[in-house]
Amino acid sequence: MGVDRSTSGKTAHLTSTYYYYPNASCRYSSCELDVGFTTSQDGGKDLDEGKTTSRPMQISWLPYTFSGPMIADYLSTSYLNGNAFGVFMLAKAPSRGKFNQAAYTTKDPLVAAQNEPRFSSKGEKRLPNAKSDHRWVNFRDVDREAVPPAEPESRK
Repeated sequence: MGVDRSTSGKTAHLTSTYYYYPNASCRYSSCELDVGFTTSQDGGKDLDEGKTTSRPMQISWLPYTFSGPMIADYLSTSYLNGNAFGVFMLAKAPSRGKFNQAAYTTKDPLVAAQNEPRFSSKGEKRLPNAKSDHRWVNFRDVDREAVPPAEPESRK
């Protein structure tokens, strides 16, 4: 999340750069990963619908780690002279048996047009009795050893 330091409070300009799957139900061999961004001109009260900033990456182009395919966790948004720029990793097809990833930014600032749809969570409420089908697991940072499950306060 980037914050324009010349703004604050209810008029703060915020921009978030993120990775996402355009098709979340894809299979590994056919999955693509995109980079997108969303902005807010009112301190995060409303966000635009988001835009894609790059070409899609094939999941098979990414190194496979103990926790699955890894794009890397290098992702940021910074403001320069009132303009937001994202920094993110992009992968290309492996070349001569080697992975092909690098850090990129956008040539143009990340901006949303005034007439783009805006979305707000104002008035939304938690769904009563909503439960996840996933077991909550915590890991110790050092050795990835599972810690006995305990639901955090926010999930009780």
